[in-house]
Formats: sequence, structure tokens, C-alpha cells
Amino acid sequence: MQFAFSLLTRSLRVSHDNLKARDAKLVATVDRWFAEKASHQTGTSVAAAPPPPPMFTPFRLRSVVLANRVVVSPMCQYSAEDGTPGDWHLVHLGSRAVGGAGLVMTEMTDVSREGRISPGCTGMYKPEHVTAWKRIVDFVHGSSAARIGMQLAHAGRKGSTRRLWEGIDEPLAEGNWPLISASSIPYFPYSQVPRAMDRGDMDGVRDDFVRAARMAEQAGFDLLELPLRPRLSAGVVPVAVDEPARRRVRRVDGQSVALPAGGLRRRPGGVARAKPISVRLSATDWKDGGLQPADAVEIAKALRVHGCDIVDVSAATRCPTRRPPTAASSRRRSATASATRPASRP
Repeated sequence: MQFAFSLLTRSLRVSHDNLKARDAKLVATVDRWFAEKASHQTGTSVAAAPPPPPMFTPFRLRSVVLANRVVVSPMCQYSAEDGTPGDWHLVHLGSRAVGGAGLVMTEMTDVSREGRISPGCTGMYKPEHVTAWKRIVDFVHGSSAARIGMQLAHAGRKGSTRRLWEGIDEPLAEGNWPLISASSIPYFPYSQVPRAMDRGDMDGVRDDFVRAARMAEQAGFDLLELPLRPRLSAGVVPVAVDEPARRRVRRVDGQSVALPAGGLRRRPGGVARAKPISVRLSATDWKDGGLQPADAVEIAKALRVHGCDIVDVSAATRCPTRRPPTAASSRRRSATASATRPASRP
């Protein structure tokens, strides 16, 4: 039953409502089955007559129960002042929460001033940030049924650039700050060259993440998301190297900086164990020899062992010139392979 429903709808060309018009009995059976599973998983009651569509059933992560499975992903707004969110962020996140989403996520929020992408990025590194974010959290909790999570991050070699509308990924015209990353390879040829991290840098970034996590707890966030992303390597925070294909994996003091998943073993003091932790994972590089979906599955298994509650999957950004494969590009690769394949013997 589940397989048939998934097979029919996975292309997204046949929606839940469309399939219901074609086979109401199948959809009702699936909805009822899913609602029972959701009720058991969350320990809450779910309407049975009629049951809601699966997207609108509750979902539990540790002590946090989401009213539905609609999640507003992080969206950089480039509208903060020295990391401090303001009215724009209150309206941006608050309106999505009031609109009925089960979970709203903050934009990528940087753990230090030097870890910002641009001067307009939000942060969690000053006492004022806790107060400003708490204002938004309190509004979401007081005016909606939504929960709110914070994504913490560090821009690494992609930092010190202009706001989106001023020239995405372009270095600042003035006022650039120094960058650190897993190596001294710039993101683009015209990007600022970062300094390769040493053990002291790794410890410093780790401490920045720990401090920011504690501040997020003080602000009242329901969930914390950490990046396993191609931007920066650090010793304890679960982030990955910024070069594709793991060809530039370095070792610092004998410790690999490619996949420090063990960082999840230590939940920062002051962060409640009842609150869930999510990890943002880029699942493919779209590049031969780079990170592949099968690798991402193994990484997710390791993260689960080390305390990750859920994985938020995205794709690429390791290789700035790479784009998703298309049917045309797949045909070209197939034609090239056929042209170079030795003729079979009779």
C-alpha cells in the first residue's frame, strides 16, 4: 500500500488531491494508516474521521512535537546589523509561523563576527543577539502553534562578501575581514584567499559554536541545527571540509578534519537534552569523485550514532561551478561512454 502510494506520487505530477479524485479508497486507507503511525509516534491523538493528509499529521523529535510536517527552510535575509535581527526578521519568521507551518528555521546564523557571509548576516555572538532573537521566539510561541529552530554556522571561505543584491559571492569593496578554512583554496578564483586552519583555530571555532548553542538555549529556541557543510572544518562542531572529493582532507595534530561527527557526542552545557539537534547535510557534489548519495547515507548513519535526531538534506555548493545533472547531460555522458567502449567480440 505504502509502496503503491509512493510510486504514484513521487514524481509530484500526481498530487495527494489528484490521486484522491482518482482512487479515494486508496488515499483514505493510506491517510488512516499514516495518522495511526503519527499518533503512536507523537503520543497525541490524530483525527480519524476523516484523517488528515500525511503532511498535516504531527511529528515528534525528543520533547518537541510539531503540529504538522510543514517546515520553513533557512532563508538568508542579509538585513541584520552586526548580527542583530530586527523588525524585518520578526515579520519574516513570524508571518510564516502564523501562516501555519509546523516548524520555522532561522536563516544561517553565524557563531562569530568573522564567520559571517556578509555584513547583513545574523549572528549569535553578542549578548544583544540573545535579546533580539528572544523577541522573535516569544512572538512565534505566543502567536502560533509553530516551533522555531536556529541554524548555527560559519561561512568559512565563503565569508566577507557583499549582500545578495549587491553582488552575490563578490568580495566586499572595502572592510573585508580575514577568513579561515580547511585549506587556503579560495571559493572562486576572485574570492579572498582564506588562511588554512591550525589546531588553535579549530578549538576557537568549536568554542564559538558551543557559546552560540548556549545562547540559543537562553533565547528559547526549540531545536538546534548544525551544518555538515562544505564551508569550514572544525574539531568538535559537525562540519565538513570545503573541498570536493575529499582530496584535500588534512590532518591536524593527528585528527582528521573530514568528518568530525564525534562532535555530537558532547552536547554543550546548558543545552537541554530534551531538545532535538538537526544536522544539515549536503548529499552530493554533482561531481565525479566527489561526495555521492551513498556516502551521505553512511554519514547519516554515523551522525545518528552520535546523537543526531534528524538530517536536513540539501545538495552541492562544494563545487561552485557544478550544477545538477540534466537529462541532456546524462545523454551526453552515455553517448561518450558508448563511443569509448571497446567493441564486443562476436
